[in-house]
Amino acid sequence: MGNLIITRQPGQRISLSPENGVDAAELYQQLSEEGIRLEVYHSRMPGQIVVRITAPWGVNVVREELLDVD
Repeated sequence: MGNLIITRQPGQRISLSPENGVDAAELYQQLSEEGIRLEVYHSRMPGQIVVRITAPWGVNVVREELLDVD
């Protein structure tokens, strides 16, 4: 399991997807046993929160705005 702590503002998103080349059966087993946990870690200022994401190593966690890079 890995952890990521990320700051988000209203309307911003986080994308969770399997990493390329990961063994799907193994990832499914990990997800079945451990799942993915999202925790509102704390609030830095009004309109901004810090989210803690805990997921198996085979899960890609990306700020959605990075997916739109050309």
